[in-house]
Amino acid sequence: MGAKTRKLKAFNKVFANLSLLKDLEARYPSQLEKFLLTYHEHEVKWNESLEQMRQFFDNVRSNVNGQVLPAPIANYCQQMDQIVLHWQNDPQRLNPNVVVGQLIQPLIQLNRANAQIPLTLPYNTILLNAEHHFDNMSKTISFYRDVFLRYGQTYRKVSKILTVCIKRWT
Repeated sequence: MGAKTRKLKAFNKVFANLSLLKDLEARYPSQLEKFLLTYHEHEVKWNESLEQMRQFFDNVRSNVNGQVLPAPIANYCQQMDQIVLHWQNDPQRLNPNVVVGQLIQPLIQLNRANAQIPLTLPYNTILLNAEHHFDNMSKTISFYRDVFLRYGQTYRKVSKILTVCIKRWT
């Protein structure tokens, strides 16, 4: 293969890679916007679920405050208070991973262990809904992280190819 043929192949490779970069740069803003909108949608639902959790907890506490409760319900309320207190003492308590790991999942387990108490079913529904929205937020981050990593890998690969081609041309 002659020098002229190699230069022509290199030239074609450079323009093919530049075309690929142009395509990636055209898709990047829309992908970023889609990521932000999708994440925000799940985050809003997550925050609504957390607010429902708070309201339910406050409602239970205000209804049982000062009352003599049957032993199973009193024990349930005491365990629920301990879970919430443990979560509140964590300096990272606002991190969604901590909220799920130290608040939502322990409360779900507590509710499953106390299924005979009538208020656990509606509370568990709220908790499972919050966990679902957290999972959607996590999946959104994971999916788009992979998309943007592929963009970065492609940029690095194309950069190396262009560098080699330019060195050979000059």
